[in-house]
Amino acid sequence: MSASRWLGVRVLGAALALCLLAPVGSAFAQDADATVDMSSISFKPPSVHIQPGQTVLWTNSDPFQHTVTADDASFDSGLVDPGATFSQSFDTPGIYQYFCQPHGAAGLVGMSGTIVVDDPNAAANTGAEDYVPDH
Repeated sequence: MSASRWLGVRVLGAALALCLLAPVGSAFAQDADATVDMSSISFKPPSVHIQPGQTVLWTNSDPFQHTVTADDASFDSGLVDPGATFSQSFDTPGIYQYFCQPHGAAGLVGMSGTIVVDDPNAAANTGAEDYVPDH
């Protein structure tokens, strides 16, 4: 096989490999129930609502490394490189505050955000059944 033909086969093989990998990468992104972009040294959106058992995917669109670090230390991404992602699932209803270690701090200071895991039973338990009107 000539050198130019061998080069053509290698280029075609590399292109095919990229095509086969692309759907896998997008399938992983589709597994997220909410997405947060890390850009302009902020989390966008700064707050998301999800249901118990759902997953949040953070994507670093900045040219800087960031972290996704829970205020209560319950999760930490470590440094997320530009173009990389981090995902976290949340099972328990509640409010989870987080921040970027290099660009923020606990307590919603600087680059920070909030994940609200809604309680599916909260709407059913409004207390309306306990209400007795005055007559």
